[in-house]
Amino acid sequence: GLDLALMRNVRALANDRRSLFASHGLAPEFRTCEALSPDLNIIFATPELVGLDARVPPATHLVGPALPLAPRGDEPPFPWERLATDRPVVYVSFGSQISWQPEAFTRVAEAAAPLGVQLVISAGELADTEFPRSLPGDVLVVRLVPQLQLLPRAAAFVSHGGANSVMEALAFGVPLVLLPVCNDQFVQ
Repeated sequence: GLDLALMRNVRALANDRRSLFASHGLAPEFRTCEALSPDLNIIFATPELVGLDARVPPATHLVGPALPLAPRGDEPPFPWERLATDRPVVYVSFGSQISWQPEAFTRVAEAAAPLGVQLVISAGELADTEFPRSLPGDVLVVRLVPQLQLLPRAAAFVSHGGANSVMEALAFGVPLVLLPVCNDQFVQ
């Protein structure tokens, strides 16, 4: 029942999508953007996240977050020696695809500066500009963060609300402040 741009776009394209699949002799069932299998659907969520009264499609299993059992081996380097140990760390990331968010990063830094926390911002290419020097407070700005290794040390996570970020924060018990930008982020 949410009136989101993503849902309006999916509804607007539904007839074209149906025609495209029909031209190949297929008639799949869709739930929002995903094609449902009559045999098995796996969703990286929990009943508590989607709601105990959620209408889960047939042949669908909620399996919890998709967390690796060990480091993946492609974690980016991180200056752990610069991470505060004497005050809370607040991690800020808007994901890898929409990381160019100077206005949002500035507002978060301004709000956090008087709180006595250290912000760690994953800013993509923005980290390599003059921008980080303009931020108030104790702010560590890097291109990429090894998120699964940093979350256990974070007191809070300011995020765009992407599905992976939300599930990973919840798995580590890290409180979230969500600033959705697009797509499914408003649902999270």
